[in-house]
Amino acid sequence: MKTNLYLLSACLFVLGCGKKEEAVKEPVVRPIKMVTLQAGGLKRIFEYPGVVLPTLNANLAFEVNGKIISVHVKEGDVVEAGTIVAALDPRDYKSSLDAAKARLEETQQDATRYQRLFDQKAASEEMLQKAIRTRKTSQANFEQATKAYDDTFLRTPFAGTIARVLVSDFQTVQAKQEIMILQDATTLEAVIDIPETLWTMFTKKMTHEERTRRGKPKVVLTSLPKTSFPARISEIGM
Repeated sequence: MKTNLYLLSACLFVLGCGKKEEAVKEPVVRPIKMVTLQAGGLKRIFEYPGVVLPTLNANLAFEVNGKIISVHVKEGDVVEAGTIVAALDPRDYKSSLDAAKARLEETQQDATRYQRLFDQKAASEEMLQKAIRTRKTSQANFEQATKAYDDTFLRTPFAGTIARVLVSDFQTVQAKQEIMILQDATTLEAVIDIPETLWTMFTKKMTHEERTRRGKPKVVLTSLPKTSFPARISEIGM
């Protein structure tokens, strides 16, 4: 059985015990001096392969269907949060938004007129409530049309680097179809598998911070074999 360990590390250090002193047999019973031995001795190093991944990784997609009219970034570009990275043809969505806006304005005027007539006892409460319900429906349709129009612009949820662009200009895409991959590589996460026999050396009652202090994990990259990076245990998966 293996345990998945999520940390910024690929190596685990565990302190061993010092060499136990052999008791000397004395022919005469005499008082002895008690000495507390401190932890010491040779360190044991455990090395396991792992995969280093960005901590934040997002697959960007439009919320609506449409034809892409522009892709504003290329792979490797660094972007800020909220950057528009691609756009769909917005004409149909803009027309729907304009119609919804006009209908909302009309129902708002009707509701205002029926409120005035009701106050003057020239319209029934039923007529007023119907006008109010119609206005609320128009408001909901307007908000839905506004969101659909806004969704023709694809924005980044956080700052990072464009890792992959999966579409091109004038390509027709579906809602939720993956358009590009955004990664934040300012912090990295290493995922490694360790044997259960090693993990049992760490009590289940320990916090991640306590396990980090005891194990002193470090990451060694293949491309930088002589350099190690301190890490901390962030997650454990079985």
